[in-house]
Amino acid sequence: MTKEISSRDNPTVKRLHALAHSARDRRKHGETLLDGVHLIDAALA
Repeated sequence: MTKEISSRDNPTVKRLHALAHSARDRRKHGETLLDGVHLIDAALA
């Protein structure tokens, strides 16, 4: 099921924005944001 995101105030949008723009958030949550098949392949290798 796909959900449409229609607001910048959406928690998912805020979370992805924080991961994309804040090294502190990435370290704090132990997460990263990968953009592109080649980056995903490299991360899984």
